[in-house]
Amino acid sequence: MEIDTRDWKATFYNGVCSSKLSNLAEFRLKDSVNSAQLAIKIIQNLAISKEKKQEKIIEILSVVNSVAISYQEISFNHYNQYWEMESSVTELIIRLQICNEAYVYCFDVINEYELNATKIQILLSKNIISSCVEICRFRDYKMFVKGTELVRQYRLSLENRQKYINIYHDKVAFVKKNEPSYIAPSIEDKDMIKSEGCY
Repeated sequence: MEIDTRDWKATFYNGVCSSKLSNLAEFRLKDSVNSAQLAIKIIQNLAISKEKKQEKIIEILSVVNSVAISYQEISFNHYNQYWEMESSVTELIIRLQICNEAYVYCFDVINEYELNATKIQILLSKNIISSCVEICRFRDYKMFVKGTELVRQYRLSLENRQKYINIYHDKVAFVKKNEPSYIAPSIEDKDMIKSEGCY
């Protein structure tokens, strides 16, 4: 189907449909983000007021956030069924990283276009914080060694977690600035050695 490149809604929701119709093995969440970027460029060239442009951009970001939340829930449902397999842990982390990128993108767009959307940014920040915590979490899995079942722990190295630890602290500070009573979930920020099973 050919999309009118001057139509921001058609452009954006075509990407959203692509994301929603994809499966877990090849989930195209990035299609929603890419189509959002294109749609926002179209909106910026429309002959409408600044307020109307902001409304449309906020609509786009709200939908991307919603799609990312759905994907994150589906990812956890799959992981919870197959947590015993080491591959399930690595797949979950990859999917959470994709969700994290989508949340961060939405947050940054609000800053870029100076949108009056603090409430949405707080919501996005909490989603970012949650995904960072889950990406960095140490997770058990099972393996068999000479017929014996062993429980091991999958851990990203501190080097691989540092990006998400930094994002976590940045967004916790943002939320606390707006909600002083907010208590953030803890994040795994200690180091470990290779023999302990870090990757």
